[in-house]
Amino acid sequence: MFTFQSARTTPRGDVALAGGGGLSLLRTRGEPRDAVAPFFSAESGLRYGLLSRWDVGAKVLPFGLMVDTKINFLRPGRFDLATGIGASTLLLPGEFGGHPSLGWGFGAEIQAPLFISYAPSDVVTFTIVPRLIKRYGAYQPILYVVGLNAGFTDGHRTITPEIVWFRDPERPDIFINELGIGIGVRK
Repeated sequence: MFTFQSARTTPRGDVALAGGGGLSLLRTRGEPRDAVAPFFSAESGLRYGLLSRWDVGAKVLPFGLMVDTKINFLRPGRFDLATGIGASTLLLPGEFGGHPSLGWGFGAEIQAPLFISYAPSDVVTFTIVPRLIKRYGAYQPILYVVGLNAGFTDGHRTITPEIVWFRDPERPDIFINELGIGIGVRK
């Protein structure tokens, strides 16, 4: 679950629940004219701390499921650096994964993020998350994604506004930008 996260992992033995939603804007450039299509999305999931700097997660997407793991390379401090890997199944519109004549189809993707976080205080954390996404199905791009978020926490509850940019080098005429907000609770 790489949305609405910092580089920090869920502490060993703890469970974190999260949910979020956002507005995505799919923009296309070209003939006969440029177009913008807004759509809303939501997700929910949980994370479990396996070790002090290693956790696993699962989430429900609007059209699929995802599992992932994340490892933090630094001891908790002001700066954190983590990476992970995730895999998901997706139901995608024809051009983006399904059979074009059927309109929709199943696909899969693998994500590889790098989390870079800075916490100027115990209450605020800023994170940048560049990641590569490889999709499998009828449409099989490698997507370049960058997300920026700011997490505000009291130690057990977190609210995280986020902005994300998706780019496909094979389709420079398509741009996807997302604005979202996530809410999480840790036990």
